[in-house]
Amino acid sequence: MTSLDVSDQNALKEVVATCDVVVRYAYPSPTADISLLPAPMHPLVARHCIDHGKHLVTASYVSPEMKALDQE
Repeated sequence: MTSLDVSDQNALKEVVATCDVVVRYAYPSPTADISLLPAPMHPLVARHCIDHGKHLVTASYVSPEMKALDQE
């Protein structure tokens, strides 16, 4: 498992390029689901996955921005 600051696009690109699968992790808490990746960052991660031919696994809802990437 690797962790990084996804706002660092160069680091994100390097990590995604070396992965087999990218997993967007979230876990339930008593008051809310806790996401380790804010929803506005999902398309950025997805774009790197598309560019590097990697699979992205996420249990999050499909935003219009993510839906727009669906055909890629």
